[in-house]
Amino acid sequence: MSEVLHLAAFGIGIAQVRIAPGALDLTFYGGADHGAGVCRRTYRATGDLREKGTFHLSEAGLDMAITRCSPYSFNLAVERGGQPVAKGLALTDRDDPQALMVAWWTGETQPYGVVKYSIRDPETIIGYYISKMTPDVPGEDIVIGSTADGFRGNFVLNSLEAGGRTWGPHYWTVSQRGRITDITWEEHGRIFCRGFGMIDPQDSGSIIATYIPV
Repeated sequence: MSEVLHLAAFGIGIAQVRIAPGALDLTFYGGADHGAGVCRRTYRATGDLREKGTFHLSEAGLDMAITRCSPYSFNLAVERGGQPVAKGLALTDRDDPQALMVAWWTGETQPYGVVKYSIRDPETIIGYYISKMTPDVPGEDIVIGSTADGFRGNFVLNSLEAGGRTWGPHYWTVSQRGRITDITWEEHGRIFCRGFGMIDPQDSGSIIATYIPV
């Protein structure tokens, strides 16, 4: 089992939630079902999922509480029959106003953030993220390296937080297993973060990812 699959087995996952009138379209990977790969489900839902409140997904027997934390971010809590099922940290998708990007967890190990990486040109990938350090206002990653093979290869990554603080350079390595990507962040010869992501179901030139420090 790879280190990244081990993260998924911990109960950490990634998801895209797309909102339509009366429905929720969920694409997800991770948790106890990580062996099934990327899954997709559509549920009827009551309530406006873009606002604060609790919403019922009737077919799944789930209640989802969504709390807006900022114009960009939300906290999610999912219950079944009053019992906790999962929690999530969600970020609005600036490329898709009907979508939320969610890093979720079912156990005690909480992912550090959620990020969308998009290929912008043959040498540049742009990341858009929130993390435990910057939960309310998104920061930006600038990744330099050849994108000829998409999300495969070795890159150099620098981060810019909303407050102006910078991080990097970091060595960023991505490999791909079908619709899943395995990611490591390295500095001074040491891997300090591992993560995984999935290809954005609406945009094959983007991935939605989560990560934890190691």
